[in-house]
Amino acid sequence: MATYNVSSGQVASNELVYGDVETVSSGGVTQDQHNGGQRFVLSGGIVRNGVVSSGGKDYISSGGSSFQGVIQSGGIRYLSAGATADNPFIAGGGTVSAATGATVLAVNAFSGGVLSAATGAVISGGNVATGAVITANAGTLLEGTINVSSGSTVTNGTLTGSGAALSAYTGSVISNVSVGSSTRLYLGSGATGSANLVNGGTLEIAGGATPSNNRFGSGTGGTIIIDSGTTWSNNNTTSLGVTSGNTLIVQSGGVVTGTVIASGGTTVISSGGILRGTQAVVSGATLSINTVNSGATVNVQSGGVVSGLTTVASAGVLSAASNYIYSGTVTNYGAVYGGTLSGSAQLIASGSGANSLTSGVSIESGGRLYLGSGATGSANLVNGGTLEIASGATPSSNRFGSGTGGTIIIDNGVTWSNANSAAYNVTSGNTLVIQSGGTVSGTVIAAGGKTIISSGGVIAGTQTVSSGGTLVLNGTAGTGVVSLAGDGANLVISGTTMPTNTISNWSPTDTIELASIPAASVTSVTTTSTGITFYTKGGSYSLNVPGASNYGYTLSSDSNGGLIYTTCFAEGTSLMTPDGEATVETLVPGTLVMTPKGAMPVKWLGHRSITVASQPVPEDNWLVRIREGALADGVPSRDLLVTQEHCMVFEGKLVPARMLVNGTSILIDRTINSYTYYHVELDSHEAVWAENALTESYLDTGNRDQFDNHTVTALFGGSRKTGGSSTLPLETSRAFVEPIHAAIAARATSAAPQPELTTDPDLHLVTNFGQVIRPLRTAHDRVMFMIPANVATVRLISRTSRPSDTIGPFVDDRRDLGVLVGEVSLFAARQTTNLTTHLSIADLSGWHGLESSTYRWTDGNAALPLQSHVTLNRDPSVLSIQIVSSGPYLMDAPVAQTELRQVG
Repeated sequence: MATYNVSSGQVASNELVYGDVETVSSGGVTQDQHNGGQRFVLSGGIVRNGVVSSGGKDYISSGGSSFQGVIQSGGIRYLSAGATADNPFIAGGGTVSAATGATVLAVNAFSGGVLSAATGAVISGGNVATGAVITANAGTLLEGTINVSSGSTVTNGTLTGSGAALSAYTGSVISNVSVGSSTRLYLGSGATGSANLVNGGTLEIAGGATPSNNRFGSGTGGTIIIDSGTTWSNNNTTSLGVTSGNTLIVQSGGVVTGTVIASGGTTVISSGGILRGTQAVVSGATLSINTVNSGATVNVQSGGVVSGLTTVASAGVLSAASNYIYSGTVTNYGAVYGGTLSGSAQLIASGSGANSLTSGVSIESGGRLYLGSGATGSANLVNGGTLEIASGATPSSNRFGSGTGGTIIIDNGVTWSNANSAAYNVTSGNTLVIQSGGTVSGTVIAAGGKTIISSGGVIAGTQTVSSGGTLVLNGTAGTGVVSLAGDGANLVISGTTMPTNTISNWSPTDTIELASIPAASVTSVTTTSTGITFYTKGGSYSLNVPGASNYGYTLSSDSNGGLIYTTCFAEGTSLMTPDGEATVETLVPGTLVMTPKGAMPVKWLGHRSITVASQPVPEDNWLVRIREGALADGVPSRDLLVTQEHCMVFEGKLVPARMLVNGTSILIDRTINSYTYYHVELDSHEAVWAENALTESYLDTGNRDQFDNHTVTALFGGSRKTGGSSTLPLETSRAFVEPIHAAIAARATSAAPQPELTTDPDLHLVTNFGQVIRPLRTAHDRVMFMIPANVATVRLISRTSRPSDTIGPFVDDRRDLGVLVGEVSLFAARQTTNLTTHLSIADLSGWHGLESSTYRWTDGNAALPLQSHVTLNRDPSVLSIQIVSSGPYLMDAPVAQTELRQVG
């Protein structure tokens, strides 16, 4: 037993045997020494090369270091905090033990060799040969590049430092390693990786590796790469899922199964990557995938995102929350549940291979769902997009949703039915298209909805068209019945071949449009108890309409000149009698009708037929439609049509129907160009009930000779010449009518769109030479114009509007008002003239009546004399016009036109 001291400047190479003790002080060096005893290397001491043999022990203190050297079986090198071992070779049975704060650089561990590192130790680089073991605590830092060979083991530790890498190969085991930011753990073929944590770095698992419970840690920015031949699974455990800020990449040939993508996490399945089991995509998570493979299920929860999807394979399943938005084109051979198609997204369901199922998808504007042959579509909602159902598909409970602008297309061999449920109606703003060979059965077209049946399409059973609904036919559509179930139902025949289908339930205000038959070509119309025949210069066209002769009709043109045939309201209007309701055309003198004072006999009945377009003021002759329930519940009991001046009764007073118009529940009906109206006269001017609404009977005001039968009175009169009667006085004041108008409008289900107004009168002059003069300037309420020489007269041109249009129909002023003109002065070089003819001449062209001595309204095209031929001004002058009031005007209000040429 010997003791040695290696001091500063000394180099020792002697052999140490068992029992020997050597101390290497600062500056001392051992070189190629064989150590079988105990060697203490103090701070600044150095051990170079050599061997630590069996029983030999190195104690390297803080600041001490060793370089290379072999630690043989039974030998051990202890590294204290601050000590360094550079490029040690750990033979089988040899051990290097690194304490917290120690550093091991470029280690070479051979089979059976052991490197044991405490928390906080640093292992940087090296090679771990077959059978070698690195045992580290969780806080051990693994840096540089460490290659782990067959049969070796690395346990615990943290990869740290940019570019640090731990690579494991056949037979090696890596467990409980933390892969830090910008580092990489590679599990090669045959390697086993267990419970390793990715904390910002990259874990790549090659084909043939055996991973188990590896997962993302608490860090972000981490990536796990699954190579071909490898399967990644978290056993449907959220804690083992793809966590926020981290990414799982599945390469071609790689497999992912049973995973959860947490909010903020991303899974990328490359082309050729395989998904199995159930993949949950929670809110805020992203799955990038090309194909949902056979046997796989993707469950997209609310707020989850799936990008790049093009195919759902046969037996694959995509289940999406309602607010999941598809993008691009996705072909479904498997099953798709839920989600939303919008923009230009398309979902094409194909039955190729095995039947596909698409269910619960919402198809919004721009989106398209195509159910191909063999595909099944169930409970899909069309909310502005397009659903097409091809031959061989099996649809069930698909329908229009709450949106508008949607289209459902039924191809050859497919039947569309609403299963007698209102939920499957063709709803407002939506369109059902039946292609040639397609069939529609038992459906209802609701108000605002439209069904188009192409040539060769078929109606089976009854196709019901509700009030306001539209059916478009192109020729005969099978043997089914078209039922115009509500007043105001619309049938359009698009071709020149008339359908032979029965058109039933013909009622007032129903419309048939012959879109390809010019209205101008019709020479006559015949109605019978079984149908209607239209005669033209080139032939005739017949429709099977039972009960057609029960009603009158009007003919008009559509926007393209096609013929519109509308039933006349008049014959269908019902009045209350002691025996119940009776239609107006069945009344005769002596028939009792009910009034608030009791039953009273009809004195006489009259009727008159007019055509709106031929009247002096056509706008005043359109009918007013008072919709069912507009005035109160059940009042009127159905739509009531009256002339604009006909009065309804409120609080025992008469209010013209035109003053009640609100554009929704009471409106001007411009669809009926020709009609017959009736008057009913009693012994006195009384109120009667028409369609359960209280209205006036006829008051003889001297217009009896206008009727076709002068001895017969009429119910629904035209213009009136008096202010009512002592029993029913006329009341048109705004104070009385506006509250009634407001109450009726409040009952309406929706408000009518308000007209766009302007306060600009577009004021200008036109001279007697046809010159147009625009204002020179405006100062307060005075508008100045430069008048050329020799101009004797100008016309004051402006927009016009009726107060009843711009303020409201409850204002009883239907004059076309231009501007209210006050003082007019002409300034010439040598004199100023105040012009007053517009305030003194009652019949001056273009001016309304004299209401005041200081101002007067124009009608939008008013003559204004400037001077006589005697005092004709040969020089230019300035005309000043005071505009006391103007507007507002409707934006589309016309400006008076004349032969014009612009001045300047």
